[in-house]
Amino acid sequence: MDRLEDFVADRRRNHEYLRTLAYELGLDDYFHIPMPRTTAARPGFGFSLICKQDFRNDLCQFLDSVGVGNRPVFGGNLLRQPAYKDIPHRRVERLFNSGEVHEKAFWIGCWPGLNDAQLEYAIEMIVQYVRRNTWIRNI
Repeated sequence: MDRLEDFVADRRRNHEYLRTLAYELGLDDYFHIPMPRTTAARPGFGFSLICKQDFRNDLCQFLDSVGVGNRPVFGGNLLRQPAYKDIPHRRVERLFNSGEVHEKAFWIGCWPGLNDAQLEYAIEMIVQYVRRNTWIRNI
């Protein structure tokens, strides 16, 4: 059990380090950076970002090309996932926020074995992408 606690602590530390770097480097101009409300809600499994504009897929392809593992956030609007296409459902209201997550959110891992240099590289590659693509505006 001690090892599990160490894994969780390392993931949380990596998550916090990525979040700090993202703010220090101005990524909040280009991304919504979700902040859990409590420490208990912050397992640090992955560091998520929500693009303020529609460039997630291109950014994720770039990150793949430079060796930064990433994944789209699966959640968002589950009704838009192919597996749920034909499932009967009832929608109470429009799902604006879940649509944004579905289309614009992704995460990079906070695996406990990552060191600071690897985490810095991941954030630097994101910075490089938004600075290189001048069509992306600061919002």
